[in-house]
Amino acid sequence: MKRLIERNLKFSNRYAVTSISITGINSDWYCCDNCNRQIANKATVRTTAGDQYVIGLDCLKTLAQAGVLDKSNYLQSQDDIASAQLVASLVGFANDGGTVEKDLMYVTVTKGHKTKQCFSHLVRQYAPVFFERITQN
Repeated sequence: MKRLIERNLKFSNRYAVTSISITGINSDWYCCDNCNRQIANKATVRTTAGDQYVIGLDCLKTLAQAGVLDKSNYLQSQDDIASAQLVASLVGFANDGGTVEKDLMYVTVTKGHKTKQCFSHLVRQYAPVFFERITQN
């Protein structure tokens, strides 16, 4: 097993994930409060004392491996990360010249013979600016 390195966020605290953001969608960059590196994809975590930190997904995984992250909360965050990455891929495909179609259930992007599809509510949740843009058309 890989040796875990404790950085700014101490393993003596307990943490819970409050939000996940995939930068490819929002074009924001952050500095990880744990390792001080520039991050594209972020998780916001809160301690039991109420302190809040923005950290990268690698540091989130480290906290989980150290056993200081709420397990059920972490499992839900993994689902959120997968959904956000799917939406980011769809948005990138659309921005690369794909044709967008939206109905109540799905957003579908077609380019040539390739098609990507995602639930509308996930696109609205993880890419609100893109969702608003395709809704107005």
